[in-house]
Amino acid sequence: MCSSDLRSEPFAVPALLQLGRSDQPATRRAALQALGRLIDASQAGALVQLAVDGREPEVLSDIINAFGSLAERFPDGRGLDAAAIARGASRGDLEIRKALLQVCGLFASEPLRGAFRSALQENDVRIRDAAARAMCGTRDAALLPDLLAVARTTSDAGLRSLSIEGIVRLTTDEVSGLSTAQQVGMLASVFDLATRVEDKRQVLSGLGRLPTQAALDLVNKSAADPEVKAEAEAARLQITRKLKTP
Repeated sequence: MCSSDLRSEPFAVPALLQLGRSDQPATRRAALQALGRLIDASQAGALVQLAVDGREPEVLSDIINAFGSLAERFPDGRGLDAAAIARGASRGDLEIRKALLQVCGLFASEPLRGAFRSALQENDVRIRDAAARAMCGTRDAALLPDLLAVARTTSDAGLRSLSIEGIVRLTTDEVSGLSTAQQVGMLASVFDLATRVEDKRQVLSGLGRLPTQAALDLVNKSAADPEVKAEAEAARLQITRKLKTP
């Protein structure tokens, strides 16, 4: 049955959910891909249940991809059954929780923020690490303070880099809702945390998009650093050009 036929059939989603339990990888993957295109945000709990019942890494990967398609169709998370995702991410099998924590990062919703914050406080270091890493890919600007806390407190240089990357991405995203002053303030907060060359480049790239004197002052601090001098000069040029533009 082709996708156009599925769209016209009232039983399409229940049938696909059943096929999503198939032990045939190709059948299961095709069903989950179709579900990502067809399922309503309010039915997210059904995908969570597939994850709980599936458990296998390849199943979980396909379900994450289905949620990714759902997030593209409902970027604001309107009508999302976020509580079901949060519950799934908060209890049960480790691998399922890790997968659903990745799903939490696809949407901006208070229950999902709560799932992240709760996981970051758990005794199990594996859950804390999974939550921190998943949160680095979040699309939710409300989690910026939490990402900043990760960057400040982690002893894992790789995780710090991921959190800095996430902070820069979210801070400079046009849909973040942050004022320019808030953007500069957030990047200023990670400026001194960026000790790796690649981290410094990330922050300078973000600052270059913010045409303010405060951003320029931070960029100028890096101009004497030979490791990122070229990036600092490029960011300075970006800012000064925009500042001169009427």
